[in-house]
Amino acid sequence: MLQKSMLIVDEDEARRRALAQALASRGERCLDVADGFAAMAAFGRADFSCVVAGEGRRRLSLRGLCQLARKRHPEIPIFIVPRPGSTALDLQASLELPVDVLADEDNVERLVTRIMIRVLAINEHEETRPSLQIRLDSSSADGAANNPFDGPGVEIDFDGDGPVVAPPSPPSPPPTTSAPVPVLADDERTARSHLRPAPERAEPTQVDALQPASTTQSVPAVEAFVVVDGQYDDVAGGAGAAFLMSLFAQELTGRLVVTAGDSQGTLFLHRGEPVWADDPAGDAGLYRKLVQKGFLRPEQAVDAVAEGALLGSLLQSGVLDGEKMHAFMREVVRDRVIAVATQQQGEYRFVEDRAFLDTAPLLKVNPFGLILDSRRRQLAPPALMALQAEIEALYAIPGPGLGAASEKIRPFLRGARAVDVIDGRRTVRELLDATGLDPLMGTLVVLVMRDARLVALETQARVQQISLNDSVLPAAGADISVVDEAAPPAPTSKEEAQAREDIWALYMRLKPLSQPRQVLGVGMDATDVEVDAAYRARLAELDPRLIPEGSAQQVLTQRILELRRKVDNAWQTLKLQMGGSDPSTNNPF
Repeated sequence: MLQKSMLIVDEDEARRRALAQALASRGERCLDVADGFAAMAAFGRADFSCVVAGEGRRRLSLRGLCQLARKRHPEIPIFIVPRPGSTALDLQASLELPVDVLADEDNVERLVTRIMIRVLAINEHEETRPSLQIRLDSSSADGAANNPFDGPGVEIDFDGDGPVVAPPSPPSPPPTTSAPVPVLADDERTARSHLRPAPERAEPTQVDALQPASTTQSVPAVEAFVVVDGQYDDVAGGAGAAFLMSLFAQELTGRLVVTAGDSQGTLFLHRGEPVWADDPAGDAGLYRKLVQKGFLRPEQAVDAVAEGALLGSLLQSGVLDGEKMHAFMREVVRDRVIAVATQQQGEYRFVEDRAFLDTAPLLKVNPFGLILDSRRRQLAPPALMALQAEIEALYAIPGPGLGAASEKIRPFLRGARAVDVIDGRRTVRELLDATGLDPLMGTLVVLVMRDARLVALETQARVQQISLNDSVLPAAGADISVVDEAAPPAPTSKEEAQAREDIWALYMRLKPLSQPRQVLGVGMDATDVEVDAAYRARLAELDPRLIPEGSAQQVLTQRILELRRKVDNAWQTLKLQMGGSDPSTNNPF
């Protein structure tokens, strides 16, 4: 047995499985995975000596996988078994990485023999493989520890037409107090473990870590990263500014600039984590949020400061303590990241504030990946597998923002539209089967959608309760005047029976069908426009005055909930009149 850690990337899925079996038959502890991220995570475990990772699902580009493997594990051999027409040879030359590209052949035993001979030669000559070098400007080394957002401009070739120069960030004011940098994720599960802990370094000061650039300064177009357009890219499972930074250097710091849309502004990232989200309204917006949270009184005056220094001024003057400020900023940053990740409009540009690799950026920026990659790097595979077992039997219930974000998160669902596969009738396990996501990456995607409030995860009993009480559409021609808020007169026995029958009939008409779209009279393949038109038609039956100019779904849902409350009130009144029994028992709802 070789007992040597190595990475084998086979671009043919069937051959990859056969290769893994052949290695295992020779006594090698081999793990066969079809996802590049899972392959990288697997190297943190000690119960196997090689990984066979496929590329057919395009989870991680071949270039990205090789660079990530070289950076994190410079000592391991990398073998690529190409398919016909592969660019592996060109990749080997362009990357200047010591990777071995084997011949494209179907003889698995011959491939195994070549791999073993090569690994034995590496062991015999004690070859070492250099990692990718992060070339930092000497001028930024001194100030890096004190100011993570301060550094020289950097040359980046975005489109192959030659490098453009990103200007340096404005210097931050002198530090006033020290405190740990707040992080985005504060869920107790995300604190269990980290895939690769950040290297030890001096913590930045509070003002340094949280000081954004003034929005009064223009953002030059040359510092823009590639604008996301909802199309597929080479790393559909993990594209994001945080992934870019973790790929090259965990200390790398930058800004995600949102130049249009409702959530325009800037997200500042430190060590790959969002730590600051400036407000488009400037310090006045932050001041209003502090007043709303009760941290400041409306009449309480603060020193006039430049935008972004408001919290630093409050900390320095003792008006706001660090613990409250951290809680406040975590909430602000989380809300901004969720808004950016789920909004449809806007241009998302990533700006380096420290030196970068001398190669062109590899990926497009999808803001949904900010949350996804933060989760990916905070959860080790054992923790993910535990979470997978915990949520796989739960049902994915669509949230109010899922429709608007459906196209944006489509690459993360392997091309499936979220509104088509998340309908409240599938468990998480069935959702992963429907989209073809592997369990680990699929679990991450589902957790991120839950964090972004796009879906809720509920048990089967809770789903039945929700569908009965809240998420119901009326049958055609439902009469909204059957019941009224006012208590009806004391009925005779015949009137009692008729009232009970009327209420029960209305309840049964409101009871949901197995397919919610059947209630609307549209097919499962109906477009969003057709569904909204059906909502409008149903709303017109209830009350034509309530038809809104925008989407009718929200107004209709509110109307139905009002109707259900009336039915419930009438039922409780009837129960009291029929003998004074407890209205909370035997309630049809």
